[in-house]
Amino acid sequence: MPAQADRLERASPPKDSRKPFDSSAKKADIILRSSDSIDFFVLEPLLRIVSPVFEDMCSANQESNDRITVESKLPVMQVDESSGTLYHLLLLIYPYEKLLIQDGDLFLNVAAAVRKYQMFDVEKNLIGQLIGSPLLSNEPLRVYAKAISLGWKETAGLAAKATLSQDLQGMTYVEELEHITGMDLHHLIEYRFRCGSAASTTFEKVDPRELFEYGNLCYDENSYSREWQGYSANHILENLKARPLGSPVPTFDEHLEQTIASLHPIRYRHSDCTGRAQAVCRLLRALQELAAVAEKAVSKVIIISSSFNES
Repeated sequence: MPAQADRLERASPPKDSRKPFDSSAKKADIILRSSDSIDFFVLEPLLRIVSPVFEDMCSANQESNDRITVESKLPVMQVDESSGTLYHLLLLIYPYEKLLIQDGDLFLNVAAAVRKYQMFDVEKNLIGQLIGSPLLSNEPLRVYAKAISLGWKETAGLAAKATLSQDLQGMTYVEELEHITGMDLHHLIEYRFRCGSAASTTFEKVDPRELFEYGNLCYDENSYSREWQGYSANHILENLKARPLGSPVPTFDEHLEQTIASLHPIRYRHSDCTGRAQAVCRLLRALQELAAVAEKAVSKVIIISSSFNES
């Protein structure tokens, strides 16, 4: 008995994948068996079309599978990927509804499989799924490193920009950094400094009177707006440099304006509490506008990558 057939018989019985790749799959003519013994019933011609690697594997599998049989009487081809990775990989190939991959590890595993099997058209769909995904904002450093290693220039740029909402010291080690060069990491850090400079330069050009109504609004500890002392010019400038796209700018809406404007001078002695409340609202609005202008300035900064320059 061939060694491959012997291993299949001695292993624990495989289970069917969930739909649409279970044993009820119509016209399936081959089984892909995952590393965790889950069987996927698929179309061999489709695999051959989307992947030259699968085409070679299927040809080789025909020779070695002559004596391997299962209940379905279909040939079995073992692959290295787990069932989770294989399931989402096949969804990208088939004309089924795509499931958004929100788990970082799973997405990176699928990306590695797509590249391994040279599914270049499928790779474009995967990149499109990533753009706008929570992964880009939640794990930007991992996405950046993976994009660099795969040559995804546009995605790497978006991921680099997404890192700007985090403090540099908060960006801890991720395994994907092992697959890029020190120069690539240097370019990311240098890009952050240039973005911080662009954002802070925008703030330095702003007329302080547009932000700080009523003179000492943010400084006078006896004023109504004592809680806004943190929004001094230096504080804003430091935050723009550290997080060009993530400075703590309060969310402004009409409800907030009405709430502050309706406050009465209970604890504070002011002749015009409503006026000062409205000044706070103008401060919030100005900070939002500043954030928008800073983002526009940052968007003009281009990240450089030695990996892309070499290609």
